[in-house]
Amino acid sequence: GIGGMAGFGAGDDPDEWKVTMMDEADVGKELDCSRGEKKVMKKLLRAGRGYENPKQNWEVVLTAERKDENGLSERIVATDEDRIIVGSDRLPSGLTVALKTMRKGETALVTLRGHDDADRGDSAAQSGSGAAADAAIQYEVHLERIVEVAEIEDGKIVKKTLREGEGYEALEDLWRARTRVSGRLASSGQVFWQESEFSFTAGDPSLPAFWALAVVGKMKKRELAELTVSSDLAWGEKGDASIGVPPNADVVINVELEDWVEIVDLSASKDRSLLKSTLAKGEGWERARERFECDIDLQVTRGGEVLIPSERSVFAVGEERAALNEICGDVAPKLSASAALSKLLKNMQVGETAELRLDDERLGSAKHGADTRFKATLHSYLKVEEVPHTYLAVTKKVLHDPTDMFDRPNEDSLCKVAFKVFTVDESGVRGDLVEETELTDFVQGERKVLPCIDAAVREMKKGERSVISAPAEWAYGSVEYEATEGVDRPRSRVEVELELLDFVKAKDAFEMDISEKLAMQAKKKEQGNQQFKRGLYKEAVKKYEASNRFAPGDADFQKAEVPESELVEMRAGVLRQRVACFVNIANAQTKLGDHNAAITSCTSALELDRDNVKALFRRGEALLAADELERAKSDLLAAARAAPKDRQIRQLLEGLKAKQAAQKSKDKRLFGGMFA
Repeated sequence: GIGGMAGFGAGDDPDEWKVTMMDEADVGKELDCSRGEKKVMKKLLRAGRGYENPKQNWEVVLTAERKDENGLSERIVATDEDRIIVGSDRLPSGLTVALKTMRKGETALVTLRGHDDADRGDSAAQSGSGAAADAAIQYEVHLERIVEVAEIEDGKIVKKTLREGEGYEALEDLWRARTRVSGRLASSGQVFWQESEFSFTAGDPSLPAFWALAVVGKMKKRELAELTVSSDLAWGEKGDASIGVPPNADVVINVELEDWVEIVDLSASKDRSLLKSTLAKGEGWERARERFECDIDLQVTRGGEVLIPSERSVFAVGEERAALNEICGDVAPKLSASAALSKLLKNMQVGETAELRLDDERLGSAKHGADTRFKATLHSYLKVEEVPHTYLAVTKKVLHDPTDMFDRPNEDSLCKVAFKVFTVDESGVRGDLVEETELTDFVQGERKVLPCIDAAVREMKKGERSVISAPAEWAYGSVEYEATEGVDRPRSRVEVELELLDFVKAKDAFEMDISEKLAMQAKKKEQGNQQFKRGLYKEAVKKYEASNRFAPGDADFQKAEVPESELVEMRAGVLRQRVACFVNIANAQTKLGDHNAAITSCTSALELDRDNVKALFRRGEALLAADELERAKSDLLAAARAAPKDRQIRQLLEGLKAKQAAQKSKDKRLFGGMFA
């Protein structure tokens, strides 16, 4: 781990953290290593590298030349074969404090004041050559190497990192590792494992425990480590005579983790029946999803037989390709070859080469008698996504994705686009060019262009080019489409090559003043009315809800600079529109058959205006449809008292009476004979 500020607590003195990470700009500076006591001062002569500072019990390779005020000198040398343990008495305690602030490659002049050589117990002190306790002693220290020492399993394994690995990723379970290993007995140094290459699967339970405890999850690629392992985590009480390990033998293992193949279990039950091996890494974090069109090289083998030679093709994730399924057959119960390939592609990066191995025995498909392997390289993909709020009807395939752009139009944005519209036949083949424009602008949400274009731009970035696929009802067959006089458009499925050239976002509600909110509230309500008249009830609900979102609130009225009389009228008008929108929402929800939602919407209206006749009527209507007859009766009678001549209310009351009579007759038949 990062060893910065080793040995320091969290103090207010900036020296306490700065002294551990001094860089080139700090050469020549002297900082205190002793928390303000100035007993241990460090002057940087050459900056180090990396982030590690030595910790207690780690090991270091260094040289330290000592000079004091009386001209006495001493040279301390710790080589790779004779490393110093941090905190041992081979260094003065003050020098150890300074050492814990240094980085690999760093050279520093360390000044110790109030130093007592007797603390060291070394030959210099014992010979009487020590300086006075209050004298200043200086060491020029060069820290050559840091060896991290970690205790694992309560010290049963001691891991020394002799060479740091690359990056941050460590070996994981299931991965196939390639190492170079040597081993010797801890007691005698006798070599029982000559240095050689050794490959294994991480997590293999047949291996001694130290592999899982000290290598898997602990070592990085290219790392070299020395493991001192107690017998119970090595070859145990029996040892292994075949390799020369006696019973109950502690061992020292040197492991160099040269490389690995990443392997992931893609099976739902994690039974290792679908193992994906990464043969060459790709780039990026995003993965292909359902419908994405992937440009791949694919080879399929079974045992030693090549079912499909390596060939380049385009495959849509989630599609069932008949030719592939026919050649390979079902690779497992309820798993087609196409489904297996889709599973692999969903877990690959662009540029990655990977292999999916389907374990014939574990999958219960032993009819093949051998594992099936899919080897694929994912060169690129085109994103194919459903356009939100089109009820899965419209899709968007991205041809050009501007990676430096992130913003998208919101509702009511002014959009500038270019597009071409083509017919598509029943088999999905593109036909004639129907309409083309190099530049047109429109306000999103006003449906002045084809509904599929209007919906799709909400999901596009400036400069993006996409192909929009839409059925007739989202194109020229839509009830919203206003045909140009004298121009006949085909009522068929279409593909639209669409480019978003530019857009200006509409203001959000919080950015508007009260007059802008009032205008938007009225506009959205009118748009809802238009959608309702067209029979587009879901779209109408969205517009009415938007109208209520734009309704000014108390804070807006408090800031409004208008006469009090106008303010009262404005408040009343806003309230009327909100109530009307809730009632209209309920009406649309009733048309959609969602009676419970309609009841809730009417209740919201009545919370604002408890005597609103339309709200009582619509809630009574929804309650009647939901067979809540007593509650329906209460609402409808209240509405009838307020509007005694309303024919619709009277009709619903007649319907209520009929339902009550039918329910009474049913109850009589059901319970009539119980007490005879």
